[in-house]
Formats: sequence, C-alpha cells, structure tokens
Amino acid sequence: APRLGSSHMHDGLYPIFEALEGFSESTRTETLIRCFGAKALHVPTRLINTNCVPLLLAAQRAHEGRQDVQEHVCMVLRKMAVSAPSDLRVRMTFLGCMDQVLAAMMSHPHSERLQEDCSVILSCLARTSKGNKKKLVDMGGVERLQEALRFHPGSPEVQISGCDSLRCLTGPETQQRIASLGVTALALAALRSHVTVAELHVSVCALVQSLVSGNEVNRADAVLLDAIPTIVEAALVHDKTCTVLEEALPLLRELVEESTDSRDKFCSTGGEGLVVRAMQEFTSSETVQ
Repeated sequence: APRLGSSHMHDGLYPIFEALEGFSESTRTETLIRCFGAKALHVPTRLINTNCVPLLLAAQRAHEGRQDVQEHVCMVLRKMAVSAPSDLRVRMTFLGCMDQVLAAMMSHPHSERLQEDCSVILSCLARTSKGNKKKLVDMGGVERLQEALRFHPGSPEVQISGCDSLRCLTGPETQQRIASLGVTALALAALRSHVTVAELHVSVCALVQSLVSGNEVNRADAVLLDAIPTIVEAALVHDKTCTVLEEALPLLRELVEESTDSRDKFCSTGGEGLVVRAMQEFTSSETVQ
C-alpha cells in the first residue's frame, strides 16, 4: 500500500521528502516536524498509523535540550491527540507518548506553549482508559501538571489545560495526593488573576469540585483558602453565562454545607443575590435550578 509521503499519495509531503535528500539530519528533522504539524489536523489517522509518531518521539529524544524542537513536536502530538479516535490514542500511549511528553515538561518548564500543549496531550491520553490514568499518575503526571500551574500563573491557557488535566486524573484514590500539592490554592489564585476568563472559571470549579467531593478534609481546606468568596465574586462577573454557573453553583452548594461560617461567607459576598439572578435567568437549566 502507498505510504504517507510517497509519490502516489498526493498529500503534499512527497516533494518535501525529495527536497530534503542530502540535507543534515537536524534540518530534515525540523522540516519534517513542521510538515507533520501542517498535516496533523487533516490526516491524524494516517499520520498515527504510519511511522510518524515514532519519528516524532525519536526527534524529541535526540534533541531533548532544544526547546524549539520540543515545542514543534508537542504541537503536532497535540493535534493528533485531540483529533484521533480512542484506539489511535491507545496506540500513541503504547508508543511512549506519555513518557516523552512528561520528559519535555520537566526539561522546559518555562515554555508556556509547551506546557499548554503537553497538558492537553496528557488529558486526551488519560481520558482514553482507566489504565492510562493510573499510568500517568504513577509516572508523576500530577506533579508535572502542578508544576505547570505554578510556573505560569499569568497564562490562562496553561491554567485551563492544567486544571482540565488534573480534573481528569482526580478520583477517590488521588484526591488527597493532588490536594496535598497545593493544587486548590493554585487554581483559586488563577481564578482571581483571570476573573474575566469564563473558560478558566469552568475549569477551576470542575477541578475544585472533584477535589472536595466526598472529602471533608479537602472541603474544609478549600473553605479556609477562601474558595467561597473567590468563586462567588468570579461568578458574579459571569452571571449571564450558563456554563459558568452550572459549574460554580453545585460547588458552592457543597462548600456552604461545611459550616455556619461557610454560609456566612457565602451571604456576605453576594451569594444569595447570585443564586436568585441565576434562577431567574436560566429557568431551563436543571443544574442551576
């Protein structure tokens, strides 16, 4: 069968493959990565089923210290992970994508672009199966994602992708571990810093909800970290956005049940008014009601 990049495929890569003959390995690697990036959204299945993923991972291993190569590779892998069906994500995991992505995050913690792309990749791969989630946790994925949040408080994109990935990894067996790393405080700080970003509000509330659900210790810690006034004040900014309120109100409901002090905080920061307006505005939303 014709292979990707062969003269019979008419996919635009063959002329580039021909033109690269005779150039250095470094030049060939960089150019191919850029080409795969341009193609990844359109032909993820073909790219993964060929030798593209091993080539990309080999490029990462060979150029571990080069931030630009790592960024280009992770950009391509992100496109593949987002676009590919679950069976191909399993193949990506089998080929070692998690290992290389975590290594890239550790080697280049200051690259916002890389940390965002890596967080999205890990989230996509982890959602594929419970086995992938466990593997990622065992490999130190929680710590790497926490570091991404800590290194990039000014980037809403990194905060969103990091919170989403941590939410994916949070369960009864990992709640305490994730919370003990200070993730709740980091997420709430991100919400305060980027109060106008609705998508971040949704991600933060979903993460905190997963950490406090059924866990009295984590719930009490969240209250002490001023989660209630932080979430109420941010929700008031987005009181016309149903998706925000559908994440914020269930979390607030759980937090205010913690103690009388929690309920006082809720009322003193405008929580009652938020609830009344939400019920009036979104009568068709079962979650809000």
